[in-house]
Amino acid sequence: LQALVDSAQWTTVVADDGQVMTEMILAVRNNGRQHLEVELPTDTQDWSAFVAGQPVRPSRRANVLLLPLERSDDKGAPVSVNLTYIGAAKFPRSKGRVNFASPKLDVPMKNARWDFYLPPDYEYKGFEGSMTHEQESEANPLYRSFSLTEYLRQEEGKRMAQKTEDNSEVMNAQQQ
Repeated sequence: LQALVDSAQWTTVVADDGQVMTEMILAVRNNGRQHLEVELPTDTQDWSAFVAGQPVRPSRRANVLLLPLERSDDKGAPVSVNLTYIGAAKFPRSKGRVNFASPKLDVPMKNARWDFYLPPDYEYKGFEGSMTHEQESEANPLYRSFSLTEYLRQEEGKRMAQKTEDNSEVMNAQQQ
């Protein structure tokens, strides 16, 4: 294979008004592909993209994003690809169906996980699709309020972790 998605993780946050934000994190083993082709679900747009921790600007071919890929190192370590996209879903007021579609990738996928954070005060049931529904705990459902302050704190933590990793790589390179 020229490329393989070793693992894929989607995290989707849905607001009461139907705004949807999804973060897709991929670990890609790349043996020679120049781009990863990602077709986003209908009525969504890309928000940010990172490859190997570096921001990238995807090019487009029709409605397909072309994310530049780095080649995996000699040990076959996967390259991280992080894509955030936004959209809107018609969220029912009292009762109804909500549908989510994953992006289409042009390479095979080994493992996948999709976490949803849905508005509280609703009853959710009848999950369908090609993925297995996994409930955290029937007795203690997970609800989380996500404020701007908490978001900024988590983003700062990510930036600091990336800076520490970058410094470590620079020190390692200097030692070699």
